[in-house]
Amino acid sequence: MSRCHVGMVLASFVLMGSAVAQEAAPGVAPTTPTTLTRPDDAKSPWVVSLSGAGTHQFSTDLRGNPGSYQVSRLSSGVGVGYRLNDDLRLTLDVGSEVSWYDFDNATTVLPPSAKPFHVMYDTTINPGAVYSIDKEWFVFVGGILQLSGEREADVGDSFTGGGFIGAGYKVDENLTLSFGLLAKTSLEDDVEAFPIIGVNWKITEKLRFATRGLGATLSLKVSEPFTLFIEAFYESREFRLSDESFLRKGVVRDRQIPVAVGVTWLPVPNFSLTVRGGVVAYQQFDILNQDGNRQNRFRSAPTGFVGIKGEFRF
Repeated sequence: MSRCHVGMVLASFVLMGSAVAQEAAPGVAPTTPTTLTRPDDAKSPWVVSLSGAGTHQFSTDLRGNPGSYQVSRLSSGVGVGYRLNDDLRLTLDVGSEVSWYDFDNATTVLPPSAKPFHVMYDTTINPGAVYSIDKEWFVFVGGILQLSGEREADVGDSFTGGGFIGAGYKVDENLTLSFGLLAKTSLEDDVEAFPIIGVNWKITEKLRFATRGLGATLSLKVSEPFTLFIEAFYESREFRLSDESFLRKGVVRDRQIPVAVGVTWLPVPNFSLTVRGGVVAYQQFDILNQDGNRQNRFRSAPTGFVGIKGEFRF
């Protein structure tokens, strides 16, 4: 394979807006189809979503290490779903994210640098399918292709992949349950497996509870255009470092648990604007060399974050 850089490959995804209605940002594990909607529940054969989002995590100290850091992220997504017939829906989700890590005096993370890494890119592609067995049961299956790393990281060293499979049961008009398994390779580590446990519960006409990835959201529709929510998720990102890094071809893992409250505004049926804010209650970084041996592990103190997301659906 000819040498190619992550930044060159990801640029096309970022410019076109990336391709799916992924609620979860790239890097969030596990990643499954945007909506595990039964094909016969959808009104139109086509479902398309375009989204863009930004978050900023405020500066926080590194525990047990000198220095501090903050991070800003921009993400975009496009999602396409097509109902092939009354029983089968095909989906394609593509999402891209750019993260800017801003370290200050972090001299022990990757010495001797005080700024061990900075700009990281991530693109995830999820083809999938959902098939209705009968009026209650449906099954879903899909694949995962992910490219994550610094701009100058080698593409061949930055790919991971996997797949997922599961089933769902429509209990009634207000409750749908799903379950399954996701397995995915990691950069310089073993294959990871995650259970898929899905709940979409319309508790009352205004109150809903839904799971997404490794997290959940409780939402309350307070008026026709406004919905309040509280949510918590486990997020996992990993990035390949470049040849020019202080740890040549190493790997950075960023795992965190954000807890947020927010509001979604639906001014028209096909557009929504969401504003959220909260605290990153837990965050841990692992630094590995190109052989998969851990070189450093550090955590940061809890800190606040804010975010905004716009989405078109048609």
